[in-house]
Amino acid sequence: MKKILVLVVDYPNNEGGVALMYVHVRNKYYIQHDIDVTVLNFSSNEDYVIDGIPVITLKTYEKQNGSYEILVLHAPNIRNHYRFLRKYAERFSRMIYFFHGHEVLKINETYPKPFNYMKKNGILHVKFQDAYDTFKLLVWRKYLPSIAEKADFVFVSNWFYGEFRKYTKLDDVKLKNHVHIINNSVGKIFEEKSYQYQGNAMYDFITIRSYMDDAKYGVDLVDGLARKYPQYSFLIIGRGKYYEIHEKPENVTWVNRFLSHEEIMKYIDASRCGLLLTREDTQGVMTCELSVYGIPVITSDIEVCREICSKLRNVELVENDVNKINLPQVYEKLMELPMVEKEREYSYENTVKKEENLIRGGYDFITIRNMLDQSVYCIDLLCRIAEHNPEKRFLLIGRGKYFDFNRKPENIIWVNSYLTHEQMLHYINHSKCALMLTRRDTQGVMACELATYGIPLITSDIPICHEIFDDMEKVYFIDNAQVGLIKLTDYLIAIPEGEKSKKFFSGSTIKREVDLIK
Repeated sequence: MKKILVLVVDYPNNEGGVALMYVHVRNKYYIQHDIDVTVLNFSSNEDYVIDGIPVITLKTYEKQNGSYEILVLHAPNIRNHYRFLRKYAERFSRMIYFFHGHEVLKINETYPKPFNYMKKNGILHVKFQDAYDTFKLLVWRKYLPSIAEKADFVFVSNWFYGEFRKYTKLDDVKLKNHVHIINNSVGKIFEEKSYQYQGNAMYDFITIRSYMDDAKYGVDLVDGLARKYPQYSFLIIGRGKYYEIHEKPENVTWVNRFLSHEEIMKYIDASRCGLLLTREDTQGVMTCELSVYGIPVITSDIEVCREICSKLRNVELVENDVNKINLPQVYEKLMELPMVEKEREYSYENTVKKEENLIRGGYDFITIRNMLDQSVYCIDLLCRIAEHNPEKRFLLIGRGKYFDFNRKPENIIWVNSYLTHEQMLHYINHSKCALMLTRRDTQGVMACELATYGIPLITSDIPICHEIFDDMEKVYFIDNAQVGLIKLTDYLIAIPEGEKSKKFFSGSTIKREVDLIK
């Protein structure tokens, strides 16, 4: 069992505090799957236990001198996390950094201007923020490459990783290709339960924001739409001063408090459509949660929302301009949508499970195919092997519709995208063996690349594979007809060690073509 220490600047507590709930969601999954979690909460003055997870103070950590294999850092900042790293980083064999937003961005460039009633000390505050951001980015720019060899870096969206590269001047190469894009998971209750609208909605639109006074969450835009369309009823849930400063429209109901997931469900079921506008976000977890739950959702047409919501069939994007939003048109379009199967894009299987595999140290077998839907690449056989070897972890990389029509074994992690060579190398380095079965091939270039790279390879016992790989070490052949009976542990043991093969180097292939052309 892996023993991890999770560093956070704040954390949910037993008095109703919900800070960094997205971290707690992960941790609850971790402990259910045999990962020993202790949280170090820099903001806490006393130790406590919540949902079976021990939460300790920095003083407690320093006194107990506990032994943990992996250090997990969420939204690392300079004041807390970096100071901790300077003292204690050498105690940990591995570190996993989860970046979520402001900690690696320039606030005044990236975030929208605050509402007037939230502005602080004018120009002096702006200059201080700019100076601090310049300092923190300089620190991370120097520090992260120095520990990249034993670290992994997780970003919740490609858009956010692009912003990270922009502001830190770090890239895949400087981070040793140890970069992962793993989206935040939706809350378990949204994944397990479904929208229960019965046709008697109290509200046309529901907006849920834990903190209304942050301009990025667009409560002013929702307010503007409520004033523009008095025929609709709006429910806004969230804490803040917005309606202490502004007069609330009569068609807006405001719930000025934090709610449990169970309470939120009741309000969603009493609504017809989610309205979650945003000016800036790294993923938009609440939008994902409402969509997965099954209620139609309207969100903003910005880059990160286009990335995250492109696969969500019940989400519509609109401009962040009240004058340009034709709300009745968008609303009616969503209301006419047929009921769709529950979205799985941001389920545990596609998010947190990837993190758990990262914590455990990777995968037993990796299969890389550009196209899953061609039977020549034996995805059906891979699934049979995975089912017969439930204790093994399989990573499958490739695009296709195969799992739209076939059940995916739980021990297969599927990366449904094309990857660059650099991204592939990172996954290969986290895998013990390549599993590249085929029913027919003319060469099997990807299998050649994997074998040349040095990872052990299991491929099919067919003539073309013997022609290509018989003289290469660290390669083993299995009968496609026997995959349902094969225990892969035996094959891993049987694969011999060997030197890196140069058989498919350019000097042995392309050079001969060049000579032929000449």
